[in-house]
Amino acid sequence: MLKCDIFNILRNQTVGVVGEIQLADAINEQAESNAMETVMINGLCFDCGSVQGYIDAIKYVASNYKFY
Repeated sequence: MLKCDIFNILRNQTVGVVGEIQLADAINEQAESNAMETVMINGLCFDCGSVQGYIDAIKYVASNYKFY
């Protein structure tokens, strides 16, 4: 769960290599200060930040929920 101070962390971050402010960096900062809660989940995980991961997720949903 993200705490509301994530917005302050994002405001104060420097721009990354690709010219973007990264949410993952802000989350890491929260984790380093122990301001983070985690929940274990059972299930599959798809990297929808990559084209292949996104396609894999779509294929999984389509085949398991009969959307084809």
